[in-house]
Amino acid sequence: MNEQRRKELRSVSKDLDVLSEILNHEAGGEDESYDNMPESLQDTEKGQTLKENAETLYRLQDVIDGVIEEIDKLTGTNPEEG
Repeated sequence: MNEQRRKELRSVSKDLDVLSEILNHEAGGEDESYDNMPESLQDTEKGQTLKENAETLYRLQDVIDGVIEEIDKLTGTNPEEG
């Protein structure tokens, strides 16, 4: 892979890292909303929706993190270097 392609992929990896952080933040917000609900409401449709949203956002974050790892392998980027 030439240097220009590696450079472009590293940029994509950085953008995906930002997306991963956003997904984590939003999932945490959904978790927090669920946790702050009275227990009697956690089993309602709204409570279950919050829980499902958080789980979905965490799964999406895991997928994005996997893509970042693969890009880093392709480009020879050490994740600690950024």
